[in-house]
Amino acid sequence: IGTDVPFCIYNKTAICEGRGEKIKFLDKPPSAWVGLAKPNLGISSPDIFKELNLKDDYDVHTEMCEEAIRQGDYMKLCKSLSNRLETVSMSMYPEIKKIKNNMLRCGADGALMSGSGPTVYAFAQKESQAK
Repeated sequence: IGTDVPFCIYNKTAICEGRGEKIKFLDKPPSAWVGLAKPNLGISSPDIFKELNLKDDYDVHTEMCEEAIRQGDYMKLCKSLSNRLETVSMSMYPEIKKIKNNMLRCGADGALMSGSGPTVYAFAQKESQAK
């Protein structure tokens, strides 16, 4: 069973810390259309974590994300998207970066790789953008 199970049980917006056992519930986020794209490749999470350098200067926007949700600020939420694993996965699998860039180029308000990848999700405020 994965460490994200406690988060999934509650079916609420939340920020998880530790290995997923520390859960802070948040307000409902602004509504959006969400698009998903998964390239036809498998990724080994242990390989991604092996390459992750925690000493790298990386700005996690958790506070900005939490504030955006509290304020109902959709664009601020899109700007707060961050995933420390994304850089590692994209360097090992360039097609992930290509997908993310294509989503943004096609009008997504924000896009980010999910977990260690390879799925990328994108937010759009309007249905026409999402298509």
